Formats: sequence, structure tokens, C-alpha cells
Amino acid sequence: MRAALFVAVSFALVLIMPLRSHGQMLPRRDTVVIAPGTKIRAVLQGGRRHEGRLISIGRDTLLTERAGGTTAPLLTHDIAKLEVSTGRHRPVLKYAAIGALGAGIAGGLAGAVTFKPCKTDEAFGCFLAPKTRGEAIRVGGGIGAVLGLVGGSLLGLIGRERWQDVRLDSRFARVSLVTPRYRSPGLGLAMSF
Repeated sequence: MRAALFVAVSFALVLIMPLRSHGQMLPRRDTVVIAPGTKIRAVLQGGRRHEGRLISIGRDTLLTERAGGTTAPLLTHDIAKLEVSTGRHRPVLKYAAIGALGAGIAGGLAGAVTFKPCKTDEAFGCFLAPKTRGEAIRVGGGIGAVLGLVGGSLLGLIGRERWQDVRLDSRFARVSLVTPRYRSPGLGLAMSF
């Protein structure tokens, strides 16, 4: 049981460590212009959500086009959060790792809970049956990890929209793209009115 717990904690630390160090990095803010046609989504001060394509940025207004073709102006001082789409991606490796870890832990726990020593007088009656609880945990965890790896990989093949936070400075009508230091920033130009 200790071995399975050690393995589960080790996998969890391996997955969490990069996320933790990523969160501790200071973001770099680059002033950029969001190109017309860029897909954006905004959360307004009242909690209302808006998604559409950017038509233009004015001194105090973002003009967007919604899915139905209607235009909608958004006042910059009403926007609580603004994100731009950076395209669709397929997180196969991420989902495969999460699936393998989660299903591996579940399989190990299932092996521990359902273990019963095999008692039979037949020639090959206990051939593949685990002989100890630790072996049952390893077998259950291994089977679960393989199934989770396959299931997570298939789930990761579904394309998802990736969104990037931006900050809108309404005093100068500038958009600041927030990117982690280790990623390369996108192309853009500063704009002020």
C-alpha cells in the first residue's frame, strides 16, 4: 500500500511542479494591437459575457461582431476581463498524462480493495492472480494507467480553443498581452490615441 501511495504522490508532484513554477513566474506585459478579425471574449462588470470578432478599437470602445453578424460596441471601462483566441490546439500529451495518472491511482485503489488470496487446487487456477495486496495494487494501477493513457489521448485529440488574457488600458486605448517569460510573445504594435 505504501508503494502505491508513493507512486501516486510522485506522479502528482511531477505534474504539479511545472504548473507551480509557471504560476510563480512574473508575467511580461507587451503592448500590442489586436488585429481586426481576432476572436475575443469579454466578461463585463455586471458578469455578462460577450464573445465575437473584433472589428475595431476606439478610444473608449471595442466594436465587435457577434456570431449572428450583428455588431456590438463594448465600452472599455465596462470590461472586467478580456481574452483573445490564439487558435485551436490539441492537448494530447496533457490529457494522456492526466488520464494515466487518474486511472492508474483508481486502478491501484481498486486492486487494493478487491484483493483476495487465490485458493484453488486446479493446475493453473491461480496462474495470473496476484499473490499479495501489493501485487494487486501494481496490477490494478498498471491496467488503469494504460486504459487512462488511451482514453486521455483520445480525449486530447478533440481540438480546443486556446485563450490568452489581455489587459485593456482604457486611458490610452492600449491592449497589453500577458505572456509567461518562457514563451515567445506574439507580434504586435503599440497603439495610443
